[in-house]
Amino acid sequence: MIFWRPARRSTDESLSMKASEIGPPRGLRTVDAARYLGISPALVDALVRRGALRAHYIGRAKVFLREDLDGFLETRPTNQQRAAAPAEGADKPLGL
Repeated sequence: MIFWRPARRSTDESLSMKASEIGPPRGLRTVDAARYLGISPALVDALVRRGALRAHYIGRAKVFLREDLDGFLETRPTNQQRAAAPAEGADKPLGL
């Protein structure tokens, strides 16, 4: 015989908050971080391996804080800065 039992409800109101009340997640997984930055997930992983982008690990899950992603973007050169910088190897003659 199967007995029906109502689901337990928490008496703590803070546990019953809706996602809309909590706000957007602070940490993003690799695919979401790539979308946030406008790059591919493979490039996100490569940036982590190079040490250019900081990742946090929760168990095996790799999580990126929005603040870290924003900081990464702010340190990247702008188009004007890239145009003003001399190209790598510009001082070397061609073919040498």
